[in-house]
Amino acid sequence: MSKDIPILLININTTSNITAFQSIPISLGYIAAYLKINGFNSHILDDLEDNTLRLGELKQFISKHHPILVGFSAYQANIERIRLYAKYIKSIDSKIKVIIGGPQATFMPTDGLLDLKYVDIICRSEGEGVMLDVARSLCNNHSLSKVQGISYMEGDALYDTELPKGFEELDKYPSPYLLDIIDLSQKEAAMVITSRGCIYHCIFCYTPRASHFKIRFHSIERVMDEIRYCIKKGVTRFWFADPNFSFSPKRTEKLMDQILRENLKISFWCQTRYDLVNESLLKKMKRAGAATIAYGLESASKPILEGTKKNLDVERLPKVVKLTQSLGIDVELFSIYGLPGETLDDARKTLNFVKGHGIVMEGNAGAQQLEIYFGSELHQKYKDYGIIPTKSHKPRYLSIGTDFETTTLSSKDITKIKAIWFMNTSHFQQEFASKRDVFALLSFLIHYSNALKGEYEYYFYLTELLKEIEEYDLLYQTLKSCRDDTSLDSNWLDEFVRQFTFYQEIRDGIDYGFKVLFDRSGYMDGQLVDSISGHFQSLTIGGGTFIPEFEEELLNLREGEQKTFTIRFPEDYLDKDLRECDILFQVKIHKAYKPVFVNDIEEIPKLGITNDYSSLDLASFKEKRPVLYFLYLKSLDRKHLIMKKPDLLLDLIDRYLEIGKVDQALTLANNFVGNENFKKRLAHTFKKHKLCKVALGLYWGVKSKDYEIKLGEAICHFHLKQYHQSLKILSEIYNEKDIRLLYYLQEIYRIKNEVEEMRELGEKILNLKIQLLLSKEGLNKQTS
Repeated sequence: MSKDIPILLININTTSNITAFQSIPISLGYIAAYLKINGFNSHILDDLEDNTLRLGELKQFISKHHPILVGFSAYQANIERIRLYAKYIKSIDSKIKVIIGGPQATFMPTDGLLDLKYVDIICRSEGEGVMLDVARSLCNNHSLSKVQGISYMEGDALYDTELPKGFEELDKYPSPYLLDIIDLSQKEAAMVITSRGCIYHCIFCYTPRASHFKIRFHSIERVMDEIRYCIKKGVTRFWFADPNFSFSPKRTEKLMDQILRENLKISFWCQTRYDLVNESLLKKMKRAGAATIAYGLESASKPILEGTKKNLDVERLPKVVKLTQSLGIDVELFSIYGLPGETLDDARKTLNFVKGHGIVMEGNAGAQQLEIYFGSELHQKYKDYGIIPTKSHKPRYLSIGTDFETTTLSSKDITKIKAIWFMNTSHFQQEFASKRDVFALLSFLIHYSNALKGEYEYYFYLTELLKEIEEYDLLYQTLKSCRDDTSLDSNWLDEFVRQFTFYQEIRDGIDYGFKVLFDRSGYMDGQLVDSISGHFQSLTIGGGTFIPEFEEELLNLREGEQKTFTIRFPEDYLDKDLRECDILFQVKIHKAYKPVFVNDIEEIPKLGITNDYSSLDLASFKEKRPVLYFLYLKSLDRKHLIMKKPDLLLDLIDRYLEIGKVDQALTLANNFVGNENFKKRLAHTFKKHKLCKVALGLYWGVKSKDYEIKLGEAICHFHLKQYHQSLKILSEIYNEKDIRLLYYLQEIYRIKNEVEEMRELGEKILNLKIQLLLSKEGLNKQTS
């Protein structure tokens, strides 16, 4: 009978950058494998950032297979999404039991079930045995009280059962790979677990307590069987997901020896402590395919690190990092900010340590704010560690998480550290180098300007981006504030400014160092080559960004001129398909700019650069080339815009607000005073940028007060912390089908600590989220 009743497992990972090609639901895979050898079919559905689970797909599965049990691996980041799916599952079949396990569930207080209305069971132990026992109990209509390792609710009573022991020998848990549970056909890498558990006592981690401070291992042969299987399936990249991969150096050496003995051509990532490796082991790991090793730094400040009870000497780490890198293995360093006792100087020390050792700051090496989990010593004794929660009320299924400050770091300090770290990540650096999304970068820098002032890098990035959009008055004001910042070296600013290059439009012939804006079409054998063609491309002559012979052909051309010529691409050109090929180019010059330099910041306002883009047809480039579109908007005649194209003027106001030019935006907004419709849109625009006082003034000036206007007023009052006025308006226009209104009402009740009202609104919000998803999928089922 059990073979005909499936168990559904749902893998939710929508909050990270993990794609469908990278996601390996290894924990659910282990559970599915154990269920399979014990007579139960199971199925795993993915809900990923690039492949979200549709409610229609979920309903179809339930209607077809009628599962008795649905399981989720729960984290703080996905618990709200679990609630949504759980409610929807219950609306389809209320008899289905929903169980959660994993990091968020293991030590969640049992009364968390009171707020997790649609979750029936919390798994407290290893999921394989618990899921099997729950499934058997449900199949046989037995009481859950006989199942070990769970918490559940019956009537109004909460129950906790005794914890099971689990298997000492990990090989007793079957492999999700060897049983074909995980489909590797579309995967870039495979996740392999060679051991479980941790013996250490880090105060921020729940894993040691969950594993009873023990480590259990899979046999070398079991691990090798999985590696061989994955290779046969075409996967040669591995992620060894053990908490401490080299906990037993001798065992790790045996595994590496076996990989080398079989001459398996693989590469792998692993994490471990830096006191668990030596030169001999690292050399062997490199030969066996180690591509990256992640070490737990946490903090480069010795007193702070000691306070974590990690029992590591940070002074040893530089030697291990250099040794690892010298062998050709990339290094990641896990680091955390917001640790107990940490100051801004301590946090900077950690950042400088990572930067100073040439660590690429991406993923795990990009630093994370300390998250306080259920089950960690920090959560149990948060007051003793100087942790001050900042949320007045939270559902009982949520831990403190990142909503805290400490006795040594205020919320503003933590925000500052977060902004500085992000500014140093490879993502930010790459986006800045490519200038792909200038306004997103500017928006970040301006949003965090109060936190980042005093940082050399902040001024560097901000001024370079402001030059890109030719906002020279804002650039000048920025540099003045930099000069007035006594924490910065004034000599640095003088030297910095002398490196600036400005560009002024000219109608003379193009020369070296000039910048050009042009259209380019490249043809090979009469066919257009898209990769080297495009409209309104930008190039600095002699800058080395394209073939020198091409740049030479542009010399002496003027604005408006066209030229056709042929270039043979070099044999080492990046695009192999174009190497040593003759390409016919057709080029039209739109604009030419000469370079201009200054010796000090006071010369910037005197430059008088006002490049004109109004003659170019750039109205359709709003999404494709936002910088050019902005330059175009700035160049257009204001009176013409007001009379003929007010939508474009609204776009300009929106961009001005995005880069912090509020006065200019207000000046332009005054042109709409007599236009009722555009006054509404203006008010919404200012509200969007959290300029609530201005938005309120505009809302109050609108004669016809429709629903959106009143809601806008309520939202502005909320952000101005005028909660009484906000609540009054929201109550007057109450609409239980508007998730925005319900959200702000819920937040007001949270601030007022009116828990029952907050929970009631939470249910309505959950209903609306489901309805919105169903509507988006073209389904109209009502969820009670």
